[in-house]
Amino acid sequence: RPDGAARWIESFGRIFYDDYSKAKRMVGVNSDVTERKNTEEALRKSEFRFRRLVDSNIIPIVVGRIEGVKEANDAFLKMIGYTREELDGGGIDWVEMTPAEHLLRDMEGLELLKKQGFCPPFEKEYVLKDGRRVPFLVGATVVGTSPLEWLGFVVDLSDLKRAEAELRKA
Repeated sequence: RPDGAARWIESFGRIFYDDYSKAKRMVGVNSDVTERKNTEEALRKSEFRFRRLVDSNIIPIVVGRIEGVKEANDAFLKMIGYTREELDGGGIDWVEMTPAEHLLRDMEGLELLKKQGFCPPFEKEYVLKDGRRVPFLVGATVVGTSPLEWLGFVVDLSDLKRAEAELRKA
């Protein structure tokens, strides 16, 4: 452009030929698609940042639905004792992993996800694959609505709970 700004242009055209296969005329249209291209680039950057966070395994991250865990990073799988193959086979059910006394709080969290699109962090326990009950802090945000799907983080509170118990004893 005259002001030096670059623009993305998408062009479509057609050439019409005479009886001797010589180009006679051309008709076409040019469209400015800069906004779409900028949006696509922003989406690529956002997806890259998100993937870097999940794949870094700094914090356990999980994508869940009512019927179970749909995706998880290695940090989450290691923490709960399941393998990637078990996850891919649909074998991780967060409801079955949740002790009965924590299910009501989970249902309240699901209602918050539906109403406000996120669930503030709350404490609960999971029963790990090896049978141990472990306290966790969980929080989530909605990433899909039909069906309801959420992205959550999970923090193991075992060390904190152990330290609190020791302080109470002292």
